Amino acid sequence: MVFYKLNGYKSITGKLDWQNITDKLANTYFKIYQWIYEGGIINDKVGLARNLLSLHARKGNVLELDDEVFTSIRSGYQIYLKENVEQYIGIKNKLIEFVTDLSQKAAKLGENLGDSLSQNFVAFVSFFLSVIIIKSISEKDLAVTFSPKLAFIAYALLAASFLHWIVSLLLLNREIGQMEKSYRAIQNRYADLLDSTDLNNAFNKNAEFRIIIANIKFKRCLYSCLWIAYLIIFTTVVVRLSMADKVEPNVVAASPTMSATNVLLKTNIPTVVVPDDKRRISK
Repeated sequence: MVFYKLNGYKSITGKLDWQNITDKLANTYFKIYQWIYEGGIINDKVGLARNLLSLHARKGNVLELDDEVFTSIRSGYQIYLKENVEQYIGIKNKLIEFVTDLSQKAAKLGENLGDSLSQNFVAFVSFFLSVIIIKSISEKDLAVTFSPKLAFIAYALLAASFLHWIVSLLLLNREIGQMEKSYRAIQNRYADLLDSTDLNNAFNKNAEFRIIIANIKFKRCLYSCLWIAYLIIFTTVVVRLSMADKVEPNVVAASPTMSATNVLLKTNIPTVVVPDDKRRISK
């Protein structure tokens, strides 16, 4: 006599008398045993068989089974595999969507840095054009020079642009770090659901992620170089225009107290020498 307990969908306990086991019942249990250990995931098969045995046992007695119990177990396993395959495909699709969203986010980050550069460039060009237009209208002079006040405003704009570039770089680097953390977190989250080989295949061995990060770093380097070049060029222009405003003109203005002789001397007007024979004739 053997006491047993079967934990499935139903919990069944009882006594087993070996003399009451028929050849048909023994054959059924043997076919289930062979099916469980012939291949596949044994733990899943054992769990499924235990659940269905508890459902097909008449009156809670494992010695009284329905005739279709073995067929039900195999059919249930096929459904279980199908559900697992669908779940597996769903997980891979979610991972692919995650990588795609990550790529779009990275592209948007690069575009934001480029937009900031464009806005700064347009703002400074607009400042230059407004200075030229106002000067040409008020002074009727197209010669562009920067007074100390205008030069101070221009330097302030350049300094603000430089700070904007620094802040943009800090934010971009922070976003790159957040993307890497999110990527690692997704990998760790699905490590319990997928085998390591399947996980690497789903993420294409991190190849796509490396391409995404390399792309955004290339844009960061490119836009930063353009931004620095833009700052250097406009700083040089402002310095030259500020120096041109300090150069004094060579024209000497005559004051009211200066005599005509002094004016002639200052202006270096050449004197005319009259020959002696013409002086005699005039006398």
